Amino acid sequence: MTLWLALSSLCLVSPAAVCADRVIVTPAGTTLGPLSASAEGIVSASGGVTNDTWINGSLNVYEIEGVQLEKPGRQAAALSVQVSVLPETFLTPSVSAGLRDVFDTTRQFGNVGYFGRSLYLATGKTLLGTQLNPFPFRNATVTAGLGTGVSGGVFGSVSSDLFPSIRESIEYDGRALNYRISRQFGGIARLEFERLHGRNFIGLELSTPVRS
Repeated sequence: MTLWLALSSLCLVSPAAVCADRVIVTPAGTTLGPLSASAEGIVSASGGVTNDTWINGSLNVYEIEGVQLEKPGRQAAALSVQVSVLPETFLTPSVSAGLRDVFDTTRQFGNVGYFGRSLYLATGKTLLGTQLNPFPFRNATVTAGLGTGVSGGVFGSVSSDLFPSIRESIEYDGRALNYRISRQFGGIARLEFERLHGRNFIGLELSTPVRS
C-alpha cells in the first residue's frame, strides 16, 4: 500500500486528465485518488428536462460513485464501484477496473454512458513529452477500455489543453462520439460544455484539490 501511495502521488503533480475517474462519461483508467471527492452536475441546453448529477468519493485505491439521472418521463439512481489496479508512472499507463450500476437500474440511460449493470477495464496514459507542446496539443492524454453494457464494447478518448486552464476531450463511448470543452478554476472547480449523443449540456464540477 505504501508503494501504491507513492506511485499515485505522481498523479497529483501531473495535469493529465487520466488523474480523473471519468473522461466525459467513459472511465479514464484511474480513481480520484486517496481521500478525494467530487460532485458534478449537468443540465440540458438542447431543450427538454434532462439533469444528471454524479457524486464520487475515494479512499486509497477504491472509489464509490452515486449518480442521479433524469430525462423526460424517467429518472434513475445508480451506485458504481471502481478500483485502481495500477497508477500511471513515467513509463506505464494507469489501469482501473469497475462495476457500473451495481443494482442494474439504468437500462434506459445509454445516452449518458449508463446501460444497466456492466463490468469494465480501462487504461490511460499521458503522452510523453507533450507537457511542453504548443497549444492545442499540450498535456495530451489517451484512454482506452473494454466494457459490458457500459460502452457497448470498446471505448476510448483523446484529451489536450487548448489554452491555459482550458481543456478539450473527444471520446467514443461505444455508441457515439462525445465532446467536452472545460475551464478550470483554482483546481477545485470546472465549468463545462458537453455534447453527448447529439445533445448539448452545460455542467459544473466541484472537487477536492488536486484534480484535472
